[in-house]
Amino acid sequence: MEKKRRFKKVVKYTKLPAKDGLYIYEVVFWLVVVTQIFSGVASLPDKSYGASLMINFAILGIAIIILAIHGRNREVYWEEI
Repeated sequence: MEKKRRFKKVVKYTKLPAKDGLYIYEVVFWLVVVTQIFSGVASLPDKSYGASLMINFAILGIAIIILAIHGRNREVYWEEI
């Protein structure tokens, strides 16, 4: 009787850029960056510039986090033990 073959699941994360799904997030990221810069420049005459700048950086930070999470390319394959 032949031995039963066993496999283990291997999950590998590759670095940027990912092959799938990154493009959309990249576009969103750069849109956010550009809009934040323009809104920052537009709100220069305001007195509440510091607060708006903090909000801008917060939104930018969220965009970077989203890009970082979705930028990892997840490869799942089965390896024989």
